[in-house]
Amino acid sequence: MQVLQYNLALKKALAERKMRQQELAKKTGIPAAYISRVINGNMLLSRQRQALIAEVLDKDLIELFLE
Repeated sequence: MQVLQYNLALKKALAERKMRQQELAKKTGIPAAYISRVINGNMLLSRQRQALIAEVLDKDLIELFLE
C-alpha cells in the first residue's frame, strides 16, 4: 500500500466510526499530533501502533493497513 492510500485508509476508518483524531489518540495513547501527521503523510506508524489503531477501530489489521 502506498503512503497516500495508507493515510486515506486511516482517515476513512475514522469517518466510518464517526471518530475524531483526538478520540483515537485518547483511546490508543498515541499523541493526537502524531496521528495528524500520519494522516497528512508526514509520519508512518509502526506495526505495533497499526495493530493498536486497528483494534480500537474494530478493523482487521490487514484490511486497514496492508491491502
